[in-house]
This record gives sequence, C-alpha cells and structure tokens, in this order.
Amino acid sequence: MSADYLLDDTLDEPPRPAASPAADPLKKRRLAGILLAAAGLLGNLVIYILSRAVAVMVPTITYEQGITWYNWDSNHTGHSWRYFIQSYDLEALTALFFLLLAGGVILFLASWPPVRAKASHFFSR
Repeated sequence: MSADYLLDDTLDEPPRPAASPAADPLKKRRLAGILLAAAGLLGNLVIYILSRAVAVMVPTITYEQGITWYNWDSNHTGHSWRYFIQSYDLEALTALFFLLLAGGVILFLASWPPVRAKASHFFSR
C-alpha cells in the first residue's frame, strides 16, 4: 500500500495482489518421490560403507562332489555386505531402505506427465 493512498481520501482502493496459484499436486508427488528414493538410497549407501569399514566373519566355501560346504572360522574375517547385514541383524532395515527407494522411484515416475498419459491410455482400453 502506498503512502499516497493512505494520505489522499479521494484515491480508489489499490488492487490487491493476485493470490499465488496453488502448488501443483504432481510437483508435490514428484518431490515426495525424490525424497523417498533419496532416503532409501542414502540408507543403503551408509550400510554399504559400513560393511566396507567393519570386518565380519565370512565363511570359507568349498565344493565337494556337488555339495557346497560353508566353513565358519572366527579367524577368517573379511568385508562383505551380505555377511555384515547378517552379522548385525540389519535385514529389516535394509529391506525398508530398498522399499523406500522403490516406492520413491514409482511415485516419481507415476507423477511424471508423459508416463501418466501413457498409463491412462493403456488402462483405458
């Protein structure tokens, strides 16, 4: 509001600024998809980096006459993502991070206009 309007009673009311347009719901979905995928990717990346930094007990695998033998020895350690997850019972957390990653990618792709157009055309048959 200008000082002229406040001081001069003969001026008409100034026009109000236009209301900001509502945020596009597809943009919100895309952002949510990006954030979910990033959280899942970051979580799995942290677990992977920790598995490379912390040595865990790994088996010695031998094959005899078509039979696979896993020999566990506390002196045989190494850096393995798989055995790190098993040693520290991180299966549920890793699965959660993978679900976040997959859900985020799906949410992002489902909110992308060209993909939505193709999907609606496919399902309208």
